[in-house]
Amino acid sequence: MPPSRSPPSRHRSLARPRILAVIAPRRFREEELFVPLALLNHPLDVTVASTRKGPARGMADAVYPVEATVGSVARVRFAAIVVIGGDGAGSLWDDPSVHGALRCHLADGAVVSGICFGVVALARAGVLAGRRATVYPDRRAELELSRGGAVLTGDSLAEDGPIVTARGPAEAVLLAHSLLARLGA
Repeated sequence: MPPSRSPPSRHRSLARPRILAVIAPRRFREEELFVPLALLNHPLDVTVASTRKGPARGMADAVYPVEATVGSVARVRFAAIVVIGGDGAGSLWDDPSVHGALRCHLADGAVVSGICFGVVALARAGVLAGRRATVYPDRRAELELSRGGAVLTGDSLAEDGPIVTARGPAEAVLLAHSLLARLGA
């Protein structure tokens, strides 16, 4: 008698969904990285990247050892991408590798998100046009979102299709929970 064959599995893959967190090499906001990392890193596979490898220093002098550049993971497909804010996030606003990653992942159906000043990178990449979004309450940041065609909500968290934006450090937990829910983790 031949060995029995099991029918093909209909269960989801056991691989953990992958998420890309993008931080500035200097003056990223620690709470906006470390709080979501603590909540996301167990059920998800989180890669932290920046515009350069090496130690990234936060606004409160915490150091994160960045092992990948955004460009070096450009061909990796992530289920979500999040751009972290902080005073240094302005270095990400016009970075071509960040823009390319945001556009590519949105086109592939990934969740695209940002928090605080990181949201401006989404606006400048053109992914917020016609979408509801929120950003840290700063006149320049709000102007950048308006220029990018976003519909500013002023809410703590704004969700519009595959786009999730959070206002600032106080909303880091909300952002993490939204990503967990969207990725089924």
